[in-house]
Amino acid sequence: MNKVDFHCHTQASDGSLCPKSIVDLAIKNQLDSLAITDHDTTAGYEQILPYAQQQGFDLISGVEVSALWQNRTIHIVGLNMAVDDASLQAMLTKIRALRWQRADAINLRLQQRGHPCMASRLKELVAEGVVGRPHIAQILVERQYVKSINHAFDKFLKQGRIGYVAANWPALDEVVDVINAAGGQAVLAHPGKYRLTSRKLNGLLTDFKLAGGSGLEVVTQKFASAEAIGMADRAKRHDLFASVGSDYHGPEQTWRQLGALAPLPAGVTPIQQAWLND
Repeated sequence: MNKVDFHCHTQASDGSLCPKSIVDLAIKNQLDSLAITDHDTTAGYEQILPYAQQQGFDLISGVEVSALWQNRTIHIVGLNMAVDDASLQAMLTKIRALRWQRADAINLRLQQRGHPCMASRLKELVAEGVVGRPHIAQILVERQYVKSINHAFDKFLKQGRIGYVAANWPALDEVVDVINAAGGQAVLAHPGKYRLTSRKLNGLLTDFKLAGGSGLEVVTQKFASAEAIGMADRAKRHDLFASVGSDYHGPEQTWRQLGALAPLPAGVTPIQQAWLND
């Protein structure tokens, strides 16, 4: 069975490694195929595709898109789509602008509670990447308001805290439509992260499938787990392809390794069959 990883990030969004380092690591880890799925941008993939081709490495186009479902933020991974599709890029440009609007609003809320402005440091930290709340959390760590990124979210940034600002992402069905129109496959990312009840998760999967969704991220960890078996069962029941993704952001997250993923449970159809059969 091929060794693949269809969910990772580079410095083009909130990863710590440049695109070349990610491709080199994938080759070192003996992956057969990789998708770079930066948040709301395809810049990292586009930048490094010629290098991957020179190396004879199978790099799949990808992106992780922020969407709303029942007022919840849900992440949709788009795979194997045409990155030059005008509607896709227009949607991603809009979402990146929404990200900055949200970051500015969070900065303002924190200033109103006595925190010094973080606008200049935020722009320096994000550079050419895509701004997100983890960047704000990192600044809070740097300024010693908190001890870790998770602590920053718990104390300042999660819902109900002083720095929380609701997102205004496009609707789930709009995101799926755009990915499909660009010739790609829409995959529901890391379903276990949303902490939904079983009934709510099944409702999300029903709506996702009705919207035209193609796949479910079934395996997200190195070792086989009951969660993966349960997600595989859901993929079969909702007639979805099964994907695998580490959500790798860099070596500082020692609990994740690029391509270190358990095999898919039996009985599911791997997402790559969607484009191999085209």
